[in-house]
Amino acid sequence: MSAAATCDRKRLRVRVSGAVQGVGFRPYVYGLAMRYGLAGFVINGPEGVLIEVEGHRTSEFIAALPQRGEAGPVIVVTSANLYGEPLLIDNVEALRQLKGVADLVVTHDRDILACADDSVVSVAAGRDQFIRRARGYVPEPIRLARSVPPVLAVGGILKSTVTITRDDQAFVSQHIGDLNTAESIRAFEKTIRHLTSSLGVEPVAVAHDLHPDMASTRFAEANARAIVAVQHHHAHAAAVIAEHGHAGPALALVLDGHGFGSDGGNWGGELLLCEETSSQRIGHLAPLQIPGGDRAAREPWRMASAVLHGLGRGNEIGQRFAAQRQAGCLSDLLDQPGGTTTTSAGRLFDAAAALLGIANLQSYDGEAALKLEALVRGTTILEAGWTIEGGVLSLGPLFSRLIADDIDAAGGAGLFHGTLAAACVDWVTRSARTTGINTVVLSGGCFLNAVLADKIPRGCSDAGLTPLVPRRLPPNDGGLSLGQAWIAALKIAQQPPAGQELPDMCLSVPAKIAKILPNEMALVFIDGVNLEISIALLDELDVGDFVLVHVGYALAKIDPAEAKRTLELLQELGAAKECRS
Repeated sequence: MSAAATCDRKRLRVRVSGAVQGVGFRPYVYGLAMRYGLAGFVINGPEGVLIEVEGHRTSEFIAALPQRGEAGPVIVVTSANLYGEPLLIDNVEALRQLKGVADLVVTHDRDILACADDSVVSVAAGRDQFIRRARGYVPEPIRLARSVPPVLAVGGILKSTVTITRDDQAFVSQHIGDLNTAESIRAFEKTIRHLTSSLGVEPVAVAHDLHPDMASTRFAEANARAIVAVQHHHAHAAAVIAEHGHAGPALALVLDGHGFGSDGGNWGGELLLCEETSSQRIGHLAPLQIPGGDRAAREPWRMASAVLHGLGRGNEIGQRFAAQRQAGCLSDLLDQPGGTTTTSAGRLFDAAAALLGIANLQSYDGEAALKLEALVRGTTILEAGWTIEGGVLSLGPLFSRLIADDIDAAGGAGLFHGTLAAACVDWVTRSARTTGINTVVLSGGCFLNAVLADKIPRGCSDAGLTPLVPRRLPPNDGGLSLGQAWIAALKIAQQPPAGQELPDMCLSVPAKIAKILPNEMALVFIDGVNLEISIALLDELDVGDFVLVHVGYALAKIDPAEAKRTLELLQELGAAKECRS
């Protein structure tokens, strides 16, 4: 880098050559000028960067510029948001919140109306794969296989997006982020308002995750008369099915960190049979204890301890993880009956990383899995490294090998990835033979792993199966809302026209479920009358539950006290009998 200057007492013109374009040099110069109270400009030119400054401290400014042979400044340029918070789009707010964090905030005289993160794309198996879909790709719609009713889907809690359907198009929002702060929830709600207004759509229902305690679920319950709960892993699979326009049944291998199961359990490594709006869990990873609950997701050594305990080697936990303060008592905790378990694929990566000495703790999401993947130089497969019984895939033999003394971290990483991929292909292939279904959907956050994204689809193809993978959306929770929207829209589209097949009702009336019938139907009791209704829009209903019924459909589950109050009010108005079919 060289500099040539001509100057008088207050004005300085400098031409800087070298590696100074496209590396953030101009913002660095701007920051220096502001530091020394100088006015002027900095522009790119054919021979480098041209700088002109004017003021009383020009000599200090020129001394601060890198000279010939010196390394230039290290510039970190990133989005204007604090960790875990949405992007800041207001200049004043950005300057206030980032004071003391950023040396320079680059503002503009044009207001930003809607925030959009940078899109992030990786290359896996020789193709582009979204990690985060936002700027440059939104709001380009996903073309659906058929026209469907307008539905809003609100995604999950991590890597959140929302989706709105309109005719045969699905509009998936930009990446919003994790809904775990007040600011991020406000950004989530603003995105919904903006997308709804821009598309001119009034959704007839809101789809949400089955988990009852997500911010997105609470939004749906508070803002929609008709809501559709969709199981997390079913939504993962449905997103890929919708993107590819696949019709007919499909197997789905979904590997991720956590999702609320239809049985209330912690799911994460699932084999589903999907068709239209329904899914059946036909297999899962072997359950593994999660000592410490959510803390185990941040401390991989805990999952490694659960593996050791499951292999009958719990007495090794204290010695192997002696640096962890609670390691000495964890074996006793794991011995307690009734501990919480998970079928999470993500937690298996954590366990492997800790057992191989790669990562005992995590400072960011997916750290252990990323470090484990980074060590892979080539994959190997442990013969008989897994078992499959009753649809349950266990990697116990693989973990027994990983804790041997004669395996290093890199070799173990390659063995883990290769064996896991081979086990999944075997698992899917057996299920395909049993069901006669050869289309396999592959999704979930673990498919961001480049090794799995290559090995598992290739193995399925070699076995004569047809793998479907995410192309236009991430395999992680960023694609969840599309799957929710597709399932909910199909359910609503299956409703019979008013006045046909099911009796019409002029009001929404509380009813008690007397009997669950086949084909997503139920027998309910309304003001002394038994009536068959559809419960296709709701999941996990039981006899004795109260639901809100309209045009022959259960729209929402309500508590008994609310049902009683509503019925009393209707009776007072004389409306209950008039609305009865």
